[in-house]
Amino acid sequence: KNLWDFYFSPDFEQNGVKNIVTQLNQQTKILAHRRITSTMLSYFNKMQPGILAPGFTARSRENTMATLASFKNRWVYLNFFATSNTESLKEMPKIAALKKKYGDKISFVSICVDDSLSTYKEYLKANPKFDWAIWFNNASGIGKTAKESYFVTGNEAYFLISNTGYLVQSPAISPSNGIESKFNLLFKSGKKKTKTGIR
Repeated sequence: KNLWDFYFSPDFEQNGVKNIVTQLNQQTKILAHRRITSTMLSYFNKMQPGILAPGFTARSRENTMATLASFKNRWVYLNFFATSNTESLKEMPKIAALKKKYGDKISFVSICVDDSLSTYKEYLKANPKFDWAIWFNNASGIGKTAKESYFVTGNEAYFLISNTGYLVQSPAISPSNGIESKFNLLFKSGKKKTKTGIR
């Protein structure tokens, strides 16, 4: 509550408060604290669920310019990771498993926020089975980067975007914390309806 009040107080530097909340969000082991700080960061960053998901340009593994717009009319699970961040790397095999299960219903997009293009390329080479859209954040100065567009201050973040292009979860739940339960609710197959009448 104090950090929330400090953020809106002219006596405190907003970016400093946001950095503290970001560190709490990334380092806490307490789920309730993670949820609270995630909510705070969403508000601070003006990335509330229900707004149009920001577009961006990134560099694809084929070294071409890739855009979020290419997934129009598709659900998108967007995540940010760094090859130096072990916590975000632990989520990648789980994303691979989710893609295998839900790949016909949702597109997975991972953004590498490394400073170096070479570490990104080395990661792709070392993980050839990760076959979804894994892009590099820096798009050579073409518009805002994905990290800037989504106000990502650390090395790990998750967002769920609807097939109409709006943020559904911002930030979204990570694979380890149970995003699959949300997918199950979204994509559960309804029972087949039988027609009534004379056979």
